[in-house]
Amino acid sequence: MQCFVGAASASPPLQTQGDKIMATETVHIVQAYVLAKNGAVRAEPQVGCKDAEEARRKAERLAPLRHGVVAFTVSADTELGDYDEEATILFKAGTLPPPFDEG
Repeated sequence: MQCFVGAASASPPLQTQGDKIMATETVHIVQAYVLAKNGAVRAEPQVGCKDAEEARRKAERLAPLRHGVVAFTVSADTELGDYDEEATILFKAGTLPPPFDEG
């Protein structure tokens, strides 16, 4: 999974990795895609949202204007850039690249 930049939910839980304490945050992301001139699907810059509902609403508004769009939530240690493998899909529409094209 790629590196995500986004808004984080308040009061993140703490996890440990070895003897180091990590603050795990939940980030809510909207990723839109456009069709490039060569026919390839190209990602636009990600948009971070304050909560899952805002991410879903933004993605719904972008859907008719983009080749593909996905809103998702993922847990992360943003200081280390360590993100969970599995994102929770909130909304998706159009043509999407892997891993969002599944299901």
